[in-house]
Amino acid sequence: MLAAQHIWLRRLVHSPAGYTVFPRLSLNEAERLMGENHTALGALAASDSAALKRRVQYVNTSGHEFATTVEDILLHVVQHSMYHRGQVALLVRASGGTPLATDFIAFVRA
Repeated sequence: MLAAQHIWLRRLVHSPAGYTVFPRLSLNEAERLMGENHTALGALAASDSAALKRRVQYVNTSGHEFATTVEDILLHVVQHSMYHRGQVALLVRASGGTPLATDFIAFVRA
């Protein structure tokens, strides 16, 4: 999920990604990437509505070219990570464990 966020964030600024879709990251590398993504997402979230409506041209990992608005890309990033957090929770439960809370509200509660 961190690498996918990174890739999307790099597309938004027309910069090459520093990671592949499925990198093998150490815990320290994952923590650093999470911080970088958090900072970049925060800056984008503070954008005005005109910036969020901007269309971004990019090439996906299959080599196909698309143009999508910043706001739609950000919505995709959020939904994509929710989907995978649900998958992880299902696997943890299927293995007999108790998954941690993965709902958005659990991350933003004070």
